[in-house]
Amino acid sequence: MDFFDGRHYRINKVLLSFIGQWPYQTISRRNITLSILFLLAGTQIIAKMCALVISYHDVDVLLENLAPFIVDLGGVIKIINCALKTEKMKILIDRIQTDIISYTKAGKVNILKKYAKDGRRFTIMYAGFLYAAMVIFMITPLKPLIFNTLNETSERPLIHHVEYFVDTQRYYYFIILHSYVTIVICISAIVAIDTMFLIFIQHVCGLFSTLGYQLHHVADDETFDLDINPSIKHDKSYKHMAECVYRHKKAIEFADLMESYYSTSFFLQAGLNMIGMSITGLQAVANMDETNKFLQQLVFSYAQLAHLFFESINAQRLIDHSDRMNEYLINVEWYQTSIRTRKVINLMLTRSRVPCTLTAANMFIISMETFNCPYINVILHCFALSAMNFRTL
Repeated sequence: MDFFDGRHYRINKVLLSFIGQWPYQTISRRNITLSILFLLAGTQIIAKMCALVISYHDVDVLLENLAPFIVDLGGVIKIINCALKTEKMKILIDRIQTDIISYTKAGKVNILKKYAKDGRRFTIMYAGFLYAAMVIFMITPLKPLIFNTLNETSERPLIHHVEYFVDTQRYYYFIILHSYVTIVICISAIVAIDTMFLIFIQHVCGLFSTLGYQLHHVADDETFDLDINPSIKHDKSYKHMAECVYRHKKAIEFADLMESYYSTSFFLQAGLNMIGMSITGLQAVANMDETNKFLQQLVFSYAQLAHLFFESINAQRLIDHSDRMNEYLINVEWYQTSIRTRKVINLMLTRSRVPCTLTAANMFIISMETFNCPYINVILHCFALSAMNFRTL
């Protein structure tokens, strides 16, 4: 059985395979899958662009069209980034397998397995949240149709404005089905790629935690009757520290590879998220008198906010775990190690002063500090006021 068919990574493999981005799929299968996805989603995006062009004179309609279009762009950006960096994805995935296999001591293996288990649980929670938001977004506009509250002159509602240059009521079911398929594709792309990002974060955090475990036991084999200048052959603490240096280097390399893989994508997504939340927040305030539209936009806005929060909090966890190396090194029982080992500890302390980070195209660091910027607080305040006013209606 393939390593990634195991319990901890099976869901991520299936999700990435669905959008043709599992790096071990055959090239022909990947190309066929991508072609189908871009054919289905691409034609819908073109229809939305046509609707945007036609409705440019109507601000309300234009804003309503922009929000789903931005989400589609976000999904496309993720897929394109993933497709262009397949080799880096493969290296990251291979490293997960290599790292877990290379650890033999039960304590270290259990730490990595715990992080992998948490990664699976977080994957299920994140996927469940986004798919639930997707279902609410898809069902809300169709309530009049479901409960048969439309009269003979009413038009059947669409999920969002599209322009196929045909009679939308005559081809209603084809259009609505196409919209549903596109939404599922875009959300699945976001879920698949984001949850793989989560798995990578969990793994690198696990690597730093195993380092903490190793450093805690560096001097376990030493005695109080210590020779501070033993030969390298008999210097057990030095051998332990040498392995720690190697593991630390590998963990930093993994984090740097993640930065290289996600940097451009984070920058584009951050811009789209800001625009999307601004538009949907404005619409939610404007549509407080219309329950269906208000709820739809509110769910849509919070889903975007949750997406931004998801990226920020996981990037923050990488910062926190790598920064914790200082604490691990300070707590090493250095006084029970050789002079040679103490010099290595000093070198590791110097390197660990700079935590590993993920950035948006090197423009800013992705973290909870940037998530909690004044702009986000203003948006949250507007949402809260909208919800309070809605309850008083």
